[in-house]
Amino acid sequence: MKVNYNRWYITLLSLLLIVALAGCLKTAIRYSVVKNVNHKSLNTTSGMTLAEAGQLIQAAGVERNWTMNMKEPGHIIGFILVRSKHRAVVDINYTTKSFSIDYKDSSNLGYNPGTGRINKSYNNWVYNLEKAILIKLTGNSEKIEADEWEDD
Repeated sequence: MKVNYNRWYITLLSLLLIVALAGCLKTAIRYSVVKNVNHKSLNTTSGMTLAEAGQLIQAAGVERNWTMNMKEPGHIIGFILVRSKHRAVVDINYTTKSFSIDYKDSSNLGYNPGTGRINKSYNNWVYNLEKAILIKLTGNSEKIEADEWEDD
C-alpha cells in the first residue's frame, strides 16, 4: 500500500493555516482602537459651578467602581482595577459646559501604542463612565444619548 505524502502534507498545512487564522481572528475581535470622549456637551441650563461639576463627576465614577482623584479644578484622574489584574487610568478634563475622557495608562489590557488598540473591555468601561457622568451632570436618567461607539 502506497501512502500519498503530498496529500497528507497539504492537509497538515491546511489545518495549521486554519488554526493560525483562528488565533488572529480571536485577537482581532478582542481588541479595538482606544475611544476617547472629546468635549462632550452637557446641554444643561442649570447654573452649576465648576466645583459642583467635579463632585458630580467623581460621584459618577465611584458608582461605576472607578477611583476618582481631583488633581485641580477642571481635572480629575480616574483609575479602575478589575479582578485585581486589569488596570486603566484616564484623564477627565471638564468645565461647566462639557467634559472629555482621555486614555492615560493601562496594564494587562494589551495596549499597543503603535496601533492605538486595546482590549475592548477598556472601551466598555469608558463608555459606561461617560454615560454615568452624563446622567449625574444633566440629572436626566431616562435616556442618555452617549456617542455611538463602533467597534473597529
